[in-house]
Amino acid sequence: MRLKIPKDLHIAWERDFSFLGCYLIGRQHLHDLKKILGKGYSMCAFFYQSGQVKFYRSEADENEFDKYVAERFLKDKKFFNFAPKRLRELTDQLEEFLAKESGLTKLNIGKFWNLVDEHFAYHLAVFWAADYLVRNNLDDKNKKLMVVLRKARVYNERALPDLEKWLVNKNQRCLLLTKDECENFIIDGIKPSSVELKKRQKAMFMYFDSSSEILLSGKKAIEQNKIFENFFLSRFNLKSKLLKGIGVSSGKTEGRARLIEKFQDFNKVKKG
Repeated sequence: MRLKIPKDLHIAWERDFSFLGCYLIGRQHLHDLKKILGKGYSMCAFFYQSGQVKFYRSEADENEFDKYVAERFLKDKKFFNFAPKRLRELTDQLEEFLAKESGLTKLNIGKFWNLVDEHFAYHLAVFWAADYLVRNNLDDKNKKLMVVLRKARVYNERALPDLEKWLVNKNQRCLLLTKDECENFIIDGIKPSSVELKKRQKAMFMYFDSSSEILLSGKKAIEQNKIFENFFLSRFNLKSKLLKGIGVSSGKTEGRARLIEKFQDFNKVKKG
C-alpha cells in the first residue's frame, strides 16, 4: 500500500495523546474544518504507539489554512464578531459536558461528536489566525483583532487538555476505537476483534485525505511510519534522526524567563 506523501511533509507535533483523540482530529482536518469554516487540509497522518503520537501534515496546507482564517477575520466583519464569541460559547458547553457526563453513552454520543467538531474548528481558526498575524508582522497593525483573538485563546486554553483527560479517564473501553467503531460499540455492543485491538495497542498508523481514510495496526503501522519519517528526514538530507553532542548541563538549572512573540525581539533575551 502506497499512501500519498506531500513533498513538504513535516511533523507538526509529537506528544502523548489517545488514539480516539487523534482519530477525531484527523476527521476534523479533512471534513469538519471545510464544512464549518470553508477551508480544511488536503491530508494528515498520525502514528500512535503506546500513547505517544507523531502528527504529519503538509506545510503548504498549514500556511494556506492560517492565511485563510486570518484574512477572514480581517475582511469579514461578521466572522470577526462571531467566531471568538462562538468559541467561548462552545468552550463553556464542552466544559459543562465534561463535568456532567461520566462517559459516552447512547444518549449523549451524538451531542458529543457535534460539540467537539465545532469547537475544534473555531479553536483552530482563532489560534492560527493570531499566529499568522504575528509571524507576518501584522499584529501591530491589527491590535484590536489581536486583543480579541488572545482573549478567546486564553479563555479556551484548557478545553482540549480537559477533553483529552476526560477521554482517557472516562472512556477506557473506547480509546482504541474509531468514531464509527465507538458508536457501534456503545449503541450495539459491537467492537473489533481482540486480535485487532492487541495490534492497535502495539501501534497504529492513521492516514486521511479527501478520498481516503486508511488505518494500519501492529507491524504494518510501524513500517508505514518509517516510510513517512524517512521521507520527512530526507527533506533535510539527514542520515539519522538522532542529534548527537555533548550535554552542557548534567542536571537542573534555574534562570529568568522572558516571553518572546517575534523573532526580531530576540535581543530582549539578556545574559542569564
